[in-house]
Amino acid sequence: VSHRARPISGLIEFSVGKFRYFELNRPFPEEAILHDISSNVTFLIFQIHSQYQNTTVSFSPTLLSNSSETGTASGLVFILRPEQSTCTWYLGTSGIQPVQNMAILLSYSERDPVP
Repeated sequence: VSHRARPISGLIEFSVGKFRYFELNRPFPEEAILHDISSNVTFLIFQIHSQYQNTTVSFSPTLLSNSSETGTASGLVFILRPEQSTCTWYLGTSGIQPVQNMAILLSYSERDPVP
């Protein structure tokens, strides 16, 4: 397993609570980002669903198994630092064919029940 970071090929911007539809078709991960996170948000849940082939969502561009999740229905929880207003993660596929994806990012405050 290589621990070298791979180049990032694209940027996908997200908004809280809005579905994004996109295609992954590169051997390198794409960077996903959320800007302007509200100050009362304490954690985020990112969910991604792909068609026919697996997609990997990761905390790092290297897509290591201990910091990522792979499947056709995957997700990660992001615990935010106080005053954190931006969150970045990485999306990739090992498939040869382009992969159609649908994803959503949900935000939660400290008063919300844990889903």
